[in-house]
Amino acid sequence: MRARVADTLKSASLYRRLPVETTKCDPDMYLFLVRNPEVIVNIWEVMNISNVSLERTGPDTFRASDNMGTLCEVKYCYGDAETHVIYAEGTYSGPMFKRPLRARCVLLLKSGYLQETDGTFHVTSRMDTFIEIDHAGVELLAKTLQMLIHHSADYNFVETAAFFATVSRTAEVNPRGMQRLSTKLNNVEPSVRDKFAELSVAIGERARSREAIQASASLPVEHAPGRVSAAR
Repeated sequence: MRARVADTLKSASLYRRLPVETTKCDPDMYLFLVRNPEVIVNIWEVMNISNVSLERTGPDTFRASDNMGTLCEVKYCYGDAETHVIYAEGTYSGPMFKRPLRARCVLLLKSGYLQETDGTFHVTSRMDTFIEIDHAGVELLAKTLQMLIHHSADYNFVETAAFFATVSRTAEVNPRGMQRLSTKLNNVEPSVRDKFAELSVAIGERARSREAIQASASLPVEHAPGRVSAAR
């Protein structure tokens, strides 16, 4: 995999650093969704807002399709809290080309975490994309249309980051609802589905604890728990 990644980086036809996104998101939920993207795709399927399909084929591999001619095999090559390296090989079949178009891609995701004084977190995400296209003529076409390609990639990254934040916030305010949602996720492994439900409950409990601490801190001294006022 190191050799494949290195070859793609060396021969990349297109490079793009996507917009840096900072969202309010629980770090545990963020990392869970990054490492289990099939959960997000299955939620989109339940909500009927996307035609994308994603199937886990191994501990760190996936098969993806946009159901519009693009198929790809995805491999998570490396991952820690701050860095993820993802490699993909895919094809596109459509009326513009007589034979399938083949390409390879390396995605580098960098993440940072900032905890506010109230205990909440903001997550900063930055993704670099490197794309190698086989066909020389198509490579020239891609470079000609790269602004359109970049705009599409930027939009998808921004929207996905925002959806991560929405999932995290919903877990805070409605963890039981997230548990019910997890039972509808039929295209993820049971262990992943159960982990999603457990994580949603834990995030909800942490949110309640933060709210209780903030409420206690805002009370006058004579009304704070465990305090007795001078008047008494």
